Amino acid sequence: MLLMKTHYLWLHGRLSSLHLLPLAAWPPLQPPPLTSGCMAASPASTSYLWLHGRLSSLHLLPLAAWPPLQPPPLTSGCMAPSPASTSYLWLHGRLSSLHLLPLAAWPPLQPPPLTSGCMAASPASTSYLWLHGRLSSLHLLPLAAWPPLQPPPLTSGCMAPSPASTSYLWLHGPLSSLHLLPLAAWPPLQPPPLTTSP
Repeated sequence: MLLMKTHYLWLHGRLSSLHLLPLAAWPPLQPPPLTSGCMAASPASTSYLWLHGRLSSLHLLPLAAWPPLQPPPLTSGCMAPSPASTSYLWLHGRLSSLHLLPLAAWPPLQPPPLTSGCMAASPASTSYLWLHGRLSSLHLLPLAAWPPLQPPPLTSGCMAPSPASTSYLWLHGPLSSLHLLPLAAWPPLQPPPLTTSP
């Protein structure tokens, strides 16, 4: 699914590691270890981001609806509990595909194609999420800074604008289900709940 440049992805939960790695290192041999560093720099826009941890929600929302008025419903988003969430990740850019794939298929042979499907189901919590597309900025912000006054600026964050869809987001963790919100306006007075029921 090809999306316009007017959406942002919101991942809320406890992040145990964050990685920005060059595409030249493809394919990865294994998921990033939990004890690895929090961030790796990328001087160019041909890299991929790896984020490992437990998420309580995942949302793709229109920038035109900013600021958010309420959190997304509990019936959508990723249903993985995160009782100790202290930060949230904002990823702003153009997303061309979204995938939830079983860990049993590791290692992947190649990044998901741009024309592939938008989402795959996962009946158990042994999956990883793949987001492929043009990422313009990345932000990891503390919940204490809530509410955000505006979306993260395109000139900040750890990833530079990419002239082509040569970047993707990989999220590895105990995900039991994954859903995309409708493209209707939603804006929140508070972050999604720290705990969600599967």
